[in-house]
Amino acid sequence: MRTIGRAILLLAALALALLAGAGTARAQARHERVSVKPIKDQGKIVGAMIKLTLRPAPGFTTTRVGLGAMSRAAYGNDHRAAASDPKAGYLLHQFPELTGLAQPRELELELRYGQHGGGLRGGETVDVVTAWNNPSNRSYWHVWGMQTIMNDPTSVVKLPTDVPDALVTFKVRATTKPGESIHVAGSAGEIGRWDPGRALAMTPSDCKGQDCTWTVQVKLTQGTPVDLKFLRKAGARMLGWENGGNHSLAVGAAAQADFDGGAFR
Repeated sequence: MRTIGRAILLLAALALALLAGAGTARAQARHERVSVKPIKDQGKIVGAMIKLTLRPAPGFTTTRVGLGAMSRAAYGNDHRAAASDPKAGYLLHQFPELTGLAQPRELELELRYGQHGGGLRGGETVDVVTAWNNPSNRSYWHVWGMQTIMNDPTSVVKLPTDVPDALVTFKVRATTKPGESIHVAGSAGEIGRWDPGRALAMTPSDCKGQDCTWTVQVKLTQGTPVDLKFLRKAGARMLGWENGGNHSLAVGAAAQADFDGGAFR
């Protein structure tokens, strides 16, 4: 019995060692040196060339490179599915799968606005996400660069554009309780892509008791259509969206623009 017990303990230790090794391999599979430059046609920017270096780990030789929305609201809780499959809702574009990566590889990926990327356009901010897989287990994907699970600013890029920005001031009148604040979120990446955790905090002024005008300024690309809504928070805790439908804003060609949401609904 003691011999059997020792054998079981040895097998358990071996299994743990293999799992630890797999975890190390997953942690090492990554990308780095992300950069972006414009693609021009007849002097106009029509797309982006994204350059990065892929660093596979032993066994993890298959990867999918995508451009993400940086919003947990886009997919829920399954980040592995979200990083590997555009149908999960997080990826705005995914490039063709790469296989047989045994050594680091420098890569250039072409993104043409209006042709690739589900409507991606210049001026949008995205995260570069790589999902890594061991072909022996196609159901598991190791993820790198996804901003909702890791803080890696080197994986965040703004797609080049020759359209200038407009400085937009958002304003709403709201009554709050002590400890509460008003934020704005919406369809554009600069205002969180509907993720309450990435909504922009607004600053109160012109207060009469707890009733204040709340404002925030943000740069948005001229010509960008934006849907938005104001929300109430207490610290980091989401209390609720304002009532009613979304507000809509078409950012014009002026250098500055104002959006007045009236009274918080």
